[in-house]
Amino acid sequence: MDYKDWIIQLKSEREIFELANIELKKKRDIFEVSIVDDVNRVNALKASVNNLIIGINAEAIKVYEAIPKENRTKEDKKILGGVKIIDSATIEYEENKAFPWAKEKLMFLIFDKKAFEKAAKSLDLDWVTLGTIPKVQFPKVIKLED
Repeated sequence: MDYKDWIIQLKSEREIFELANIELKKKRDIFEVSIVDDVNRVNALKASVNNLIIGINAEAIKVYEAIPKENRTKEDKKILGGVKIIDSATIEYEENKAFPWAKEKLMFLIFDKKAFEKAAKSLDLDWVTLGTIPKVQFPKVIKLED
């Protein structure tokens, strides 16, 4: 079997795939309609839970911060049912100074390959080679007649 036979097989299998995909979409649409009430209920419950969390956070922090720091105890951090106040570390900095510092210290945390390749196309770097390779491109619809 040569690659031309594969193209004929590809055409046939694409057609079968498209029909199967259409059938799956129909079934998915029917299923989605059948669960719309459940989805709406879950979304409403999720919104309610999120609103409760926001309210609890605000009120608990307000109550905790009303206690003078020197008078706070571990018990003041315990609320109810395992809900508690924790001391979470924060960090703030001027982002426009972070990159030059990291560059100077050779502390890049990630290499953005996509951004580099885009830039490298116009930078004319002697250690970058630009070229092409052959690649097969398939049309959306294969027509077997010439």
